[in-house]
Amino acid sequence: MSTLSDAINTGLVDFGLLHEIINGDASTSVTTEGGPVPSLSKIIATIYNTVLASITTSSQTNQAITVGTLTFTVDANKSFSTGQPIVIANQNGYMYGNVVSYSGTTLVVQVTQIQGQGTYNSWAISFSGPAGPQGPGATSQADPAETLITKMPWE
Repeated sequence: MSTLSDAINTGLVDFGLLHEIINGDASTSVTTEGGPVPSLSKIIATIYNTVLASITTSSQTNQAITVGTLTFTVDANKSFSTGQPIVIANQNGYMYGNVVSYSGTTLVVQVTQIQGQGTYNSWAISFSGPAGPQGPGATSQADPAETLITKMPWE
């Protein structure tokens, strides 16, 4: 740097790059002297999508909404483990229970709670959590089908 003015201009350019990295959207990569740097939002989106992909799946298994031990054909390489609370849902209802086993593309679930009726061959399946107590002033508990993680909160 030959002058104070050059140093200030370089600092302003670098500050602008940092601003883009911090404030860029989920598709932003900022070109720097060291190569492209993803925005913070892009890094979070990548992590979120990676986690989401490991805890959700779908199934075209023809299955009735019912309590009991049910088997679904799902995608392989998910993070389901024995005992994991799970929700299986579609637009007609949901089934809530726990994973009995998961191997390859076979998911076995012990369903303990249902809403809806009928037999369907289109299911969204996701990690869940145990139902908590109904809070004061609430008129009903949340529908587990509405808590399926399917997109980023800011989308």
